[in-house]
Amino acid sequence: MYLLIIGFLLVIMKFMEFGPPANWSWWIILSPFIAIIIWWEVIEKIFKLRQKREAAQLEKEKKERLDRMMGRK
Repeated sequence: MYLLIIGFLLVIMKFMEFGPPANWSWWIILSPFIAIIIWWEVIEKIFKLRQKREAAQLEKEKKERLDRMMGRK
């Protein structure tokens, strides 16, 4: 999320020719978006981060449901 915000700010600053990003190359301006694509398409799939997070959430919900059924708090 932070990379997305930084990317949008850099693009806006480039278009408005405001500050140092006005003189930077477009490759530098668009690099946060490239990093986001690399994160979602490569790193996320290699380490299966989303699957691990979803599995942990399912286990937590399963435990909470079991505790409710057994009368525990």
